[in-house]
Amino acid sequence: MELRIKSIVQCFFAEFLATAMVLFTGCMGALETNQFMNSLFQYSLNMALMVMVAVQCFGHVSGGHINPAVTLASAVCGVVPFHMILVYSVAQLCGSAVGFGLLKWIMSTEQGFCMTLPGTGISVGQAFAIEFVITSILIMVCCASWDMRNSKYQDSLAIRLGLTVGTLLFSAANLSGGSMSPARSFGPALWSLNFKNNWVYWVAPLSSSLLTSFVYKKSFMTTRQSSSQISMEIVD
Repeated sequence: MELRIKSIVQCFFAEFLATAMVLFTGCMGALETNQFMNSLFQYSLNMALMVMVAVQCFGHVSGGHINPAVTLASAVCGVVPFHMILVYSVAQLCGSAVGFGLLKWIMSTEQGFCMTLPGTGISVGQAFAIEFVITSILIMVCCASWDMRNSKYQDSLAIRLGLTVGTLLFSAANLSGGSMSPARSFGPALWSLNFKNNWVYWVAPLSSSLLTSFVYKKSFMTTRQSSSQISMEIVD
């Protein structure tokens, strides 16, 4: 029992720190100064590399999900037990709030900074559809990484996940915001006290994750593969 509680606590703080790191450093990469004009390329690459760093740091502890949608898919695929969804999700949302809050406190960012919102000329329905599709692509990559047939390629997992996020951000950031995660959208919305259309960044990623992971599991996945074998042995 003591070992199980220790593993749960480790998973909680791993997800908390990983998400805080991504929100703090990822959003910091979107800042502009009088001497430096930012771009979609710089923001997307920075976020991709930060996801890579977070997964490299904590992937062996909790799986480095950083995203409730990924956690939901991992439960559907049998990578983590369903009762851990709440632990992971609370940690990710708290990490989002703390990570972005720290950046806001240090830099005194303006209201609405780093929020995920539909772009100019993009309707809420279009933003929902884009978020649904790009989250589905992300979840397919995650599901593939959990398959035992991919077990010998785990050394490059952090790079592959980071570049996946970066690629999807290149495509969608200026259109739907490129969230793919309730945790990514929660912190900036909370600190700006602006939850207009925020439901899009909850419903689209979570529904996409549930559908995609279920279909992938039934259609392609043949063997359960844990993203963190040590933690699974304890908390399962």
